[in-house]
Amino acid sequence: MKRTLLGIFALLLAAFLGIRFFSGPPKGGNKGGALSPKVLPKGDSGTKGKDLSLKAPKQKAAPASSLSSKEKTNNAGGIPIFHKVDRPEKFLKLPDGTFVAPLNGVKEPAPFVWPMTIPFAPIVGKELDDHGRWWYIHKDGSRSTTYMAFHPQTGKLDARTDIANPTRSLPVGGGDSAKK
Repeated sequence: MKRTLLGIFALLLAAFLGIRFFSGPPKGGNKGGALSPKVLPKGDSGTKGKDLSLKAPKQKAAPASSLSSKEKTNNAGGIPIFHKVDRPEKFLKLPDGTFVAPLNGVKEPAPFVWPMTIPFAPIVGKELDDHGRWWYIHKDGSRSTTYMAFHPQTGKLDARTDIANPTRSLPVGGGDSAKK
């Protein structure tokens, strides 16, 4: 009897977690504050969710004293990039020493570890993939994202930062290997 109840409880918990964490962004708009992106509807022009406007979200006017502590610039894609931030643990620190807001509702992102063998490329845009996850697009075609993922050993959600760099395809097998 205990095993049956435990099995039912585990099934209900798994269903709840699946619906809650893997069903995509909430439908109620941007309630996560300035650090969570506003989900834009996918366009009909075959852009597969690309955010073509790339405008920085409107924020309340800050007092003059706080503007001097944060130097904000926008790169070519309109992504807000900060040179100084009051709370660095709340932002993604890039290899060039600048900061950007984490994506996908992450409050405290994992470190951004760019490969040492590839020169860092600045962020030029943002894109929504087919699974509802936002990615920063870099000048060299690389992509980077932050998200929350379930860690099976701790039983908790952990912040993750992924970087995908483009590579050249390598030939598989030799000319003689296909004939044998």
